[in-house]
Amino acid sequence: MGIFDFYNKNINENNYFTLIKNGIKIMDNYKELKNNGKYEVLIFNTLIVLRVYEKHKPDNIQLLQKEILNNLISIAPKYNVNFINNELTSFINNRFVFYSNELALIYGGQGYLPGKLYDTFYISPLSSEPNMNLDIIELMPFLQYFTQMTEWLSDKTIELL
Repeated sequence: MGIFDFYNKNINENNYFTLIKNGIKIMDNYKELKNNGKYEVLIFNTLIVLRVYEKHKPDNIQLLQKEILNNLISIAPKYNVNFINNELTSFINNRFVFYSNELALIYGGQGYLPGKLYDTFYISPLSSEPNMNLDIIELMPFLQYFTQMTEWLSDKTIELL
């Protein structure tokens, strides 16, 4: 790898993190997020971008993952997230598991409404145990915007490959 290849990798990492942050706008268009809710969306968007990237470039995922997670940790105070670094890393890892499980339920074909996701984004961001919101009038448009955000992130990640 030459010096210019490394420079291009850094540009890409910044582009991916910008993409992750820009995904917040879609959910904000649905309903304004609190700062901690925006951070939850950042964690979720990170998971989506890393999954799509890994699917297409599994050999290159480690560097991108490390850089994006470092960015995610470094901007936490901007979103009123006040964990100690080890606690924040653990929280992010736990959220990745939670969000992965939620995605499996949403796309599992059983008509699952993401009430827990809604709770983590809008009602009780950063809580250790998300509650199930059962307000179908709120969840239907939420699911529409959520799906739009997820698809947009997937498409834009592929464009950056």
